[in-house]
Amino acid sequence: MHGVSGFTLIELLVVLGVIAILFSLLLPALAKSRLAATKLACMSRIRDLGNLVALYTAEHDEKFPNAMGDGPDVQNNPDQWQKYTFQVYSTFPREPWLSWAGLNGLSEILYCPANRVWPNNLSDTWDAGSEPDYMLSASVFAQTKYFDPDLPDDVWKSKLGAKVQRISAAVFPDRKVGVIEVFVWQGWKGTYCKGCDVGSLEYYQSDEPGSLWFMDGHVDQIHSDNALPFVYRYPIWPYDPFGTTNWGMAGRDIQ
Repeated sequence: MHGVSGFTLIELLVVLGVIAILFSLLLPALAKSRLAATKLACMSRIRDLGNLVALYTAEHDEKFPNAMGDGPDVQNNPDQWQKYTFQVYSTFPREPWLSWAGLNGLSEILYCPANRVWPNNLSDTWDAGSEPDYMLSASVFAQTKYFDPDLPDDVWKSKLGAKVQRISAAVFPDRKVGVIEVFVWQGWKGTYCKGCDVGSLEYYQSDEPGSLWFMDGHVDQIHSDNALPFVYRYPIWPYDPFGTTNWGMAGRDIQ
């Protein structure tokens, strides 16, 4: 009777070694595939969100969603102009936009799928920390001439920086950004913790491109380095690579 043959220890080690090598070769490819999938999903959400914004403008005299409005209480009160220009960060997770859109502060459409925080560590109110990954372009909250690069410093704090633009004011809609993925979660390698420095998450500091919705309806993945030079109206205007190019809504974000 012949003995039952089997693997020797050396053969087993060789097989395990080959498997380990193949696995190490596959890991980068799998990681790239996973990143590509989250980017596509992120673009899908920002497209849906942008389409909602476009629908909103169609029903609201072509004006974009806003948290404060631009009525006399804002226009006639210099103390409100700074708050007004910063509402790009707080429009999507607050009323009256949420009620109109049928959303809440934790709705998936407001977050890139690669966001490791959502939804376990977020509350349903923006003030408590549920800061969406997407925001409106800053240029929709200022009069176009506010972006004139030759504007004197003494008018930086004027009410030129507090006015909801109309979507039809975009002269180059195919190159004018309307919605921005401000936090590029899919390009972040860290671990979220409340109170930690999240400077590396900022869109303009990321190694990965972010999702953008353009005012003609198309979506693309573009890095902030590809944006035209922004106009910085310190101290009442936030840093925003897209949406603060020369002449605001009439200008172009992408060359």
